[in-house]
Amino acid sequence: MAGFFVDTNELSNQLVNPCTLTSPGTGWASTAPLTSILTTPLEERAVTARLGAAADPVVIEMEWLYPVDIAYAGLLHLNLWQESFFRMEAFLDSGRTQKVADTRMPNGRDRRVIPGLYDPKTLQPGYSSWLRGGLPNEDFRRYTTNIHANVDLCRARVIRWSLWGGAYKPDGTDDTVYRLGLGWAGNGLSVTRHAPGSSDGVKPNTELIEQPGGYVWAEPGLRKRTAVIDLAAIQPTLRDKLFAAAHRAGNEKPIVWLPNVASPEACFWYGGLFRLVGDYQHKYLPPIWAALTLNLLEWRE
Repeated sequence: MAGFFVDTNELSNQLVNPCTLTSPGTGWASTAPLTSILTTPLEERAVTARLGAAADPVVIEMEWLYPVDIAYAGLLHLNLWQESFFRMEAFLDSGRTQKVADTRMPNGRDRRVIPGLYDPKTLQPGYSSWLRGGLPNEDFRRYTTNIHANVDLCRARVIRWSLWGGAYKPDGTDDTVYRLGLGWAGNGLSVTRHAPGSSDGVKPNTELIEQPGGYVWAEPGLRKRTAVIDLAAIQPTLRDKLFAAAHRAGNEKPIVWLPNVASPEACFWYGGLFRLVGDYQHKYLPPIWAALTLNLLEWRE
């Protein structure tokens, strides 16, 4: 199962290779400009003035002064419904003529924000997820909505996002604007996960309080999504790249972890924006081996 680990965000490299953000045909709130997607915290989101339609999507263009290496691009912590659509295109030149990546399907159609997640055998006729095989909206909103675009490694100077379809508010009603938390673009590392050690999950962190006489109540805690990645890197080059990536990110910078790049549903359930927790283990078995464990906690700041 090939996962993907991304620690470098070229959008935040403003001092060395600045990136200019534009949005042709779309206005943004003065108190929540498009530049909000360059930095954390995630709750200080960029907010559009409208929703996109198939014939008139919301377009976001990211243009660097110099070309950058791109194997992954993402829009993280946004509010599009899973039935909405996106397209990511990358160009080598500022004139947008030399296209090097395009996420559209072979027939030219845009991709769903969240693909179908259910095994057809589990679908119930009449259920809200029956026709598309997606999650019921009440479950969909419990997870963070991210758009992940993995492409073959390329050099790009411009990335263009096109978004269209509905959006949701925290209370589950339809929204009239898009809200974006963070933009990401950069290269990454493909790593192989080794079961059964690897695990993912959600910890509710609920605290039970007991009183004399058998009285008990629950104090709800902040849910934490975690990922524990146990793997063995045989190639010294990959070992050293992982070691360098963990040092670059440290415990204070966000990273993107996708558990299975061939399975968009797995990346929705267990992937997203994380941070390293604790010390990075880097042990040599013989010189050509390295054993390591990465502990990740979902980034919520």
